[in-house]
Amino acid sequence: MLNSKKNRFKELFILGIITLGGFFFPDHAIWAQEGIPYISNFQLPPGLNNQNIAIAQDDQGVMLFANQQGILSYDGYDWEFMEPEIRPHSIGHDPVSSRIFVGLENSFGYLFRNELGSYKYIPISDPDLDYGIIEKIVFKESDIYFYSSFSLTKINRDHMRTLETVWAKPSNPYAGVFFYKKSLFVNIRGKGLHVLTNDNLTPVEDGRSFDNVSVIFYMDYDNDNVLLGTDNSFLYLFDGSEFSDFILKDENYLFNAVVTDGISLTDNRVALATLTGGCIIFNKKTGTTDHILNYQSGLPDDEIYSIGMDREGGIWLTHEFGASRVDLSLPVLKFDSYQGLEGNISQLIIFNNTLYISTSEGVFYLTEVKNYKETEVIMEVLVPSYPKNTGLNNESETNKLVSNEINEQQEEPPKEDQKNRKPFSRLFQKKRQKAEQETEIIQPAPATHDPQKQNKSAVPAKKTFQTQYVRRKNLVLESIGHEFKKVEGLDAKCKQFLIFQDKLFVASNIGLYQILEKKSQYIIANSYIYTIYPSPVKTNSLYVGTESGIRIVDFVFSEARVRNPYPTIQTPVHSILRHNGLLWISSGSKIIRLKNPGNSEKFEMQNYDTPSQDQAIVQRLGSESVFFTSS
Repeated sequence: MLNSKKNRFKELFILGIITLGGFFFPDHAIWAQEGIPYISNFQLPPGLNNQNIAIAQDDQGVMLFANQQGILSYDGYDWEFMEPEIRPHSIGHDPVSSRIFVGLENSFGYLFRNELGSYKYIPISDPDLDYGIIEKIVFKESDIYFYSSFSLTKINRDHMRTLETVWAKPSNPYAGVFFYKKSLFVNIRGKGLHVLTNDNLTPVEDGRSFDNVSVIFYMDYDNDNVLLGTDNSFLYLFDGSEFSDFILKDENYLFNAVVTDGISLTDNRVALATLTGGCIIFNKKTGTTDHILNYQSGLPDDEIYSIGMDREGGIWLTHEFGASRVDLSLPVLKFDSYQGLEGNISQLIIFNNTLYISTSEGVFYLTEVKNYKETEVIMEVLVPSYPKNTGLNNESETNKLVSNEINEQQEEPPKEDQKNRKPFSRLFQKKRQKAEQETEIIQPAPATHDPQKQNKSAVPAKKTFQTQYVRRKNLVLESIGHEFKKVEGLDAKCKQFLIFQDKLFVASNIGLYQILEKKSQYIIANSYIYTIYPSPVKTNSLYVGTESGIRIVDFVFSEARVRNPYPTIQTPVHSILRHNGLLWISSGSKIIRLKNPGNSEKFEMQNYDTPSQDQAIVQRLGSESVFFTSS
């Protein structure tokens, strides 16, 4: 039964492409700007616990979830408990043996599948030892590691026996592990980062910087570095001896969302699960965000319980309402979740890296929206300290000087590029802010009055500086989203886009328009435009099908000149094709053929009736001119 269902996931997403097949994408029409990848949401049946805290996929393609009620499986059709007698906290697929390993409280082992496809938990841990809650399973070349806050156990994959267990002190539990090549690093709460050497944990240089944080995930960044994530939403690169900040362009959103886990994807991308901001997908080489997937994007919830990936590259996210699969490989992107779009969609196109959509209400373009919230921070400033005879010797005037100095600075959203920061500068940021908030204004101690020294005023007083702390309002990035905005000056039913000579044109029911800098400019006004067709003969000319014949627009030195070459044609023109020296025109169900179309005075015109009463469309198919009707 499982074999017959294992390809169900692919069928679901192929169906998604077929469903969207009604959209018309011209040659220039997709891709570019950030749409939403195709998301499939799978709802849990009533009565099942929704706490799926870890994800794995078995060799049959079935998705397995570490659920508080047992091992929960989903094969694309049904949810069911495969092993309801255990309470797993972690689960992982071994790429070498294809076994599924499971971590419990004070126990760990693997799942054995019988002939009927049912799983049974086989423990390999010592039942007399208290390992703690096994939170993570790490697979290496010949060994497997089971990690908890109080123990780190290594087993041999071939013999399924414990090789060693390194125990944490109760007062200093473990706070994350990661590998750099073959070296195992363990973070210890209150003591910082250590490396495991000959069964002993040795402190590493700069390791104390991690004494109050937990390493929640790691992955290979390149041949020389690993990428680490900590529970305070900071990212770091580690080359085996030194750490450096990894700067994400949208890190302010990351800090507000609170990172809980991360996985490595293909094409240099990383996916992060968050507590309040959904899933963030970014390019690890550039630090730029590819997608932010949250409630606005189509996820049922913003709180992600766990994140995983299947063998087809799909991202699995669990949340309160079940599970979601994100397919980045499908050439399908959604835009309907973004606000601001009005009317019935007729066409999409990408121009200058911006998505434009024509609808029955006008033309709309997709733009990024960053939402900021106002916070109050404490700033450290150096201000001049003047002697008493300057007149700036009292607290109010000095504070006024500080206030003026701060107000002169332009208030702006925080800069996103902060690559010049020193490593670990962010780790102590909150500590500094807390200390600063407790300090209002620090004034230097008053100088003692000495009449004798006062008489020695021949030498000008030297200006010095003092440190003061002032409050300043700051804007912090809270969320990043997208919305559609309408192109100005075009309140019309728009049907067709055309990119011609690096310009964007749109046909509407009130005229032909060019879109410039998100605004519209008319070329032909007060006319119903049915079609736009670039001339294959003159590279600077456009054929335009209107409600009363054909117009030709010639572009001469960026100036648009409109002419009527065939004044005898006064019928609506729905499609145009110039091929083999002939100009073909469809008008309703009729076909018009023009010989010698380049001579507006000596052309020959012939009319044809089609068998159908439906509107005809003329197009080139290979070397032939072909007419299509709807029936």
